Order: sequence, then structure tokens, then C-alpha cells
Amino acid sequence: MRKILFLILAFIISTLNCYSFKGSIETPKYKFKKPIELNSSMIKISNKEFVNKILESNIYHVIATKLNIRDSPLANSKIIGILKYGTKVKISDNTCFESEFENKKGYWLKLENKQSYIFSGFIESLKTEKIETIDLLLNEGIGSISGSISYPSSGIPACIQTCAVQTDFKKQYCSEINGEKYKDYKMNLPDGNYFIYSRVLFGKLIGLYSELSKCENKSNCKNEKIIAIQVNSFSEYEKIDLTDYYSYLK
Repeated sequence: MRKILFLILAFIISTLNCYSFKGSIETPKYKFKKPIELNSSMIKISNKEFVNKILESNIYHVIATKLNIRDSPLANSKIIGILKYGTKVKISDNTCFESEFENKKGYWLKLENKQSYIFSGFIESLKTEKIETIDLLLNEGIGSISGSISYPSSGIPACIQTCAVQTDFKKQYCSEINGEKYKDYKMNLPDGNYFIYSRVLFGKLIGLYSELSKCENKSNCKNEKIIAIQVNSFSEYEKIDLTDYYSYLK
């Protein structure tokens, strides 16, 4: 009987030791790395083509039964038209002044090619899939990127955001609004290959992560090609700075 009990106890101790060892080996570690850049020969799109594609893909549609078009970016301004549910709209500019209208928070947006405005609380992107901020250590298949944001003016607009679009352009993930006080960003992404950019929410001016972003002296930078990065689980990639507002305008 004692021999049997001894064997059972030895088996339990052995099992616990194996479990502990196994856990220490397989538990993923949170690593900090420089960006893993895809070979430039794999990138067949120019900076200008990329920006045009982003602007074309960011088409919005009305999610209210009807949406009033106004002659100025104010809630009590004159109504000059109506958009029905599901109508696609293109935006040319954002006032970047957050306000609340009919119990919704948003911005007054200028419609493309028109001197008229709609409220952003009643439209939605057809292409953007939001991903919530979650604990990277507890969720498999999630990595993290971070860096700084610049803007070609005296300050960072209040309604700027960061987006990561898959290199096949099937999905993109956009952060919450960074805000004018924040020059840095951080966002979580599923495994995959991405182009990273920043933009004023609903706006047209794009800040790229490109070879130009890495140049200290941008006037002497000969290579300005857009960069695609690889994101892996449980890894954080730093210094993905979104500073190139110039190369695609040439």
C-alpha cells in the first residue's frame, strides 16, 4: 500500500514539474523590436498611387434615415439639402471642432466640390474596421506599433488619427483620435503586413511612413519610397514615425 501511495505521489510531483517547465517555455514574451520592413522590391505601388487609393477607398455612407446638408458648420445653420440613408459621400475638409448634435459627438465636415456641410455623427466609413485596445499579453495574434506624428503646420490638428492598411488593401485599422496635445501614437494590430499613415479624420492630407520619414535631413533624402512593415504577435515595433507629407505631391 505504501509503495502504491509513493508511486502516486511521485507521479503527481513529476506532472507538476513538467507543467511548470512547459509553461515557462511556451508562454509568449512581449518583445520590443525595430520595424520589420518588407523588401522594397515587393512594393509595387508608388507613394502617389497609395495616397490616391486610400482617398478612393475612404468613401462614407449615411447611416441616418436622413441627413441634413447645411450651408455652414453650425447646428442652427440653413438646411440646403437632404441625404437619404445609404447615400455615399466624399469629404474634402474637416473643421476639427468637436461638437455634439442630436446626442451624437462628431465634427462638421465639408462635402467634396460643394460649399456645404454635414455632421460626422451620421456617417460611417465603408472600408474601416476598428479594433479595440486590448491586452497584448492575453490575446494571441495581436502586435503593437508606435511612433511620432508630425504635421506641416504650426501644430497637430485636434482630429488627426493613425491608420494601418493591409498591403492587399482588404482591411484597414484606425486608431482613436490622437488629439492636438499628442504627438505620439500607439495602436494594436493583428498579424500581417501593413502600410502605416496618419490623416486628419475624413480629410485628404496624408502623413506616410516612408524612407523620407527616416531621413534626418529630408532635403538630402534620395529615397522616398513608402515602407510596408510586418507585424507579429506579442511584439511591439517602435519609431514608425509618420512625417512624410511631401513625397506623394511631387
